[in-house]
Amino acid sequence: MTISIGAGQVKQAVSTNFQDAPLGRIGNLAFVGKPGATPRAPSPNLLQRIGAKIDAIITYIKASPQQRAAQQVVSNARKLSADTGALLGAFTGVQGDAGAHGKAASALAGLLQHAAPLAQAGRSTTSTVIAPALTRHLDQLKPVDLDALRAGPLANEHSRQLVLDKLDPAQRPAAAAVMDQIATAVEKQTAIQATARPVAAIGALFTAAAKAGGAIDVQAMDAALEQLSASAGLLKRDGQTLHHVFAPSMERMSDADLSTLSKGLSHKTPGAGGQTPYDALLAASDARGPDAVHAGARQEALDGLQAAVAQEITKRLDHAVIAASTPLQVKLMDRSADVRPDAIVQLGYALGDKAGALGASELAAFSGRDVVTALTARALTDLPDALLDRLLGGADAQSLARAQAGIAGLPEPRQTALRAAVEMAHENRIGTLTAQVDQVHGELETAVTKGDRGAITLKLQELAGAVDQLRLFGTAMGHPIADTTQAALRDIVSRALAPLRADSNSTGPLSEASLAGLTKHEFGNLRQARGELGAYGLGFDRPGVTAQLAARTLDSTTRAEQAATQLLHTLADPRTSAADVVRQVRQLSSETAATLTTLTTLGEEIGADDIGRVAASVVGNALTAFRAEAGEGAAAQLATILERYDEHIGPLSEALPMMRNAAASLVREEGDPDSDAIRQTLGVLGTGSFLMQALRQDIEAASPQADRVPYEFGIRDVALSPEMQSAVAGEFGLRLDAGVETADATLSVTQRAALDSLLTETPTSKLPVILTVPVNGVPTDFSVSRSFELDAFQRHGVSFTVSGRGPDGQLVQASSLRPGIPAQDRPAAMGESLHALQQVAGEALTPLTEYMHQQLSAGLLMGLVGMETDSPIRLPSGETFEPGGQGTMNFDIERLPEGRLMATVTVAYNNLSSGFTLGADGERSGVMLDPGKSRVEAQFSINISDDGRVFEMRDPLHLRYTLTPTP
Repeated sequence: MTISIGAGQVKQAVSTNFQDAPLGRIGNLAFVGKPGATPRAPSPNLLQRIGAKIDAIITYIKASPQQRAAQQVVSNARKLSADTGALLGAFTGVQGDAGAHGKAASALAGLLQHAAPLAQAGRSTTSTVIAPALTRHLDQLKPVDLDALRAGPLANEHSRQLVLDKLDPAQRPAAAAVMDQIATAVEKQTAIQATARPVAAIGALFTAAAKAGGAIDVQAMDAALEQLSASAGLLKRDGQTLHHVFAPSMERMSDADLSTLSKGLSHKTPGAGGQTPYDALLAASDARGPDAVHAGARQEALDGLQAAVAQEITKRLDHAVIAASTPLQVKLMDRSADVRPDAIVQLGYALGDKAGALGASELAAFSGRDVVTALTARALTDLPDALLDRLLGGADAQSLARAQAGIAGLPEPRQTALRAAVEMAHENRIGTLTAQVDQVHGELETAVTKGDRGAITLKLQELAGAVDQLRLFGTAMGHPIADTTQAALRDIVSRALAPLRADSNSTGPLSEASLAGLTKHEFGNLRQARGELGAYGLGFDRPGVTAQLAARTLDSTTRAEQAATQLLHTLADPRTSAADVVRQVRQLSSETAATLTTLTTLGEEIGADDIGRVAASVVGNALTAFRAEAGEGAAAQLATILERYDEHIGPLSEALPMMRNAAASLVREEGDPDSDAIRQTLGVLGTGSFLMQALRQDIEAASPQADRVPYEFGIRDVALSPEMQSAVAGEFGLRLDAGVETADATLSVTQRAALDSLLTETPTSKLPVILTVPVNGVPTDFSVSRSFELDAFQRHGVSFTVSGRGPDGQLVQASSLRPGIPAQDRPAAMGESLHALQQVAGEALTPLTEYMHQQLSAGLLMGLVGMETDSPIRLPSGETFEPGGQGTMNFDIERLPEGRLMATVTVAYNNLSSGFTLGADGERSGVMLDPGKSRVEAQFSINISDDGRVFEMRDPLHLRYTLTPTP
């Protein structure tokens, strides 16, 4: 049986530090080191050798075949390391001494014997497997040892040939290569030891000069240069330039140290006096006269150092180009793999990081050129033509521009090849994008002809996106959009706006009256299109936009402010518990996040500053309302809230950003329901952090106290109590450890899938009933399911709102059938809402009512009960809880501009007074709850088919609950 040993195992083995002597063992060699030389290891005695042999035999017997093969590799690597030391020791022998040459030949033969199987197993060369041990041993040697090596059998070709003559002819080529490798390595190590210290001193002086605005300590630099010049003079061979002598030291330097030298030796970075450190040094040194180090030698040393630095940086950049482009090339070779449109830009970022770390922009080679652009172009031209064409064909505008910018700096024939590839990619993309603009233009024409305002706004948004891409790609290559295309865009935008205009707004920007006639999604579509199509006539009355934003977010903003006011009252109540605080903070965060979501739908771009602004407004208005309600006692209550802040809300406010970080680790990929649910929770947590900071700051400002130290967020250790951990699990769907370092979703992947299936199940179709309710005072018949008639009309357990457009394009909005509506108002509200639903949903009304009743909440309960002790709903004690009784349901139904029906569904069990706990033995026990502090709520969104019979999840299910058992 053949045992496979990977190249990685061999590489690891030969790179292992076996802690053996760099010059072999005393007793095996005739040479005895000079005073100050590196000591050699003693040979093990007889008992030690016998013991080691027995241990090795026992280990070998117990091992599997694969383990034995791996052990053999390690054993050979250990012998190779020892052989390397022995060979170095032999090469310190006296040149011309026959005995020394014989011992060197013997040691060389032993090394080749152990190197051969390792090279074969690692699919490598003798030189490669020897290199790690050779470097390791040479690093331990002192100058006297290196001098001995340079003066021994390796000293010249004649001496090396004397060693080779003592070997079998078949071994001589490999042996000669090893001797050349060792001789080169010894020279490099000698150069490193001779130049490392003065080079480091020069780097330190450049660092100091940078901090001092370019002023060089000339005396110290002269001393360092004198040492560097002297060392280099001893090492430089005939025909060599100094940068060859300095190169080995550069290879060992870190990127940061190389960058320091690059900047110090550059002619590009002037200091405060207008001179670079390099120029200032030469000027100051020359002024010191003939007693200083000879100016020519000094400049030669500096120029040699500069060349060595440039050479090493260039070499590392070459490696960086390969390292950065290889993964991209591998992905391009996989035709099924998705390559990012910004892959070229990302490649540039990777190369830019390396170039920045090395100070590459200071090199003369990049004079007048952007380093990242030049390196990116080099990486692109390393790709085979087919792969380059694939990459450029899918590139975004910025990536294509980056490739275009790098063409001029390339040598031929690379320059011509990349130019042709980029031009072809650009022409193809412009053709494709022009076709997309034409296609959307045609679809917009159709929508305008039909007068379909929802479709018009949607197609205007799509047209803006297509035009944006066409403009970006054209600009990237210096080709603006054609005049004929621009004229056609102005024409279609003008005609598309006509059906959207109010009678009082026949021309010009869309007025508030026109904007008020749009649904929120249509309004948002137009505002998103404005950025690109504004140049073609799409405009708004600015005050009208501001007024509409305020009007359309009024309900959610009011709810957020009410939640903030209630939180203040909760904090002022001495009976407040941790669960009360978490519940109120979650409610406030959710309502404020809903405002932000509405603003996003309305076309606002929401960033951190906007979240902070909305949070500050909500908290500020709530504080004003709280003070008005509290009257003269407001100041005292606010002072009380501050006194108990650390106990009531401090831990939670500190934990919110940590909760967000912990929960972020649960996100996996786009389109994954569990990850989507976590993303939405992350948004609520982030909003909560802004709200808590605004709350603390506003309360402190409203209750000034001279000796109070302002509260600083993010500086305290967080330790959530078990009560608060339980409350967070209920309100945010996250199980946290006390230190908020880890998080887990309360609803597992399989549980979510099971509940999703139940909640989107097509209901059984039954014969409908006729429900007669007034519409504008006129009794009107509607065909609805019997269950809907019972739950929505007689029992008042179902409410719903409707928005969208009717069959004639008219705006339809109905929201009077809200939860808790008085019984006497219900018939009229039901008539208005069913009429609106009929206009928006058409024939889907009756099938929809088969879904909109208590069977839906029963399905949710059935799913939770089926989870038994794994249910996500738990009492503060940790026991599984099963809610009972009738829930209430609300459906927010919308017809979107693209024509799809969707609904946001909320199932709530409020004011729970009892339920069941499930023990580990499966036994159910009743439990009494405080109705004012106990509730379970589920919310999700669904897409609805045109016939109202097929449902699919749109936004993931969120469960929230608060359970407070009675004493």
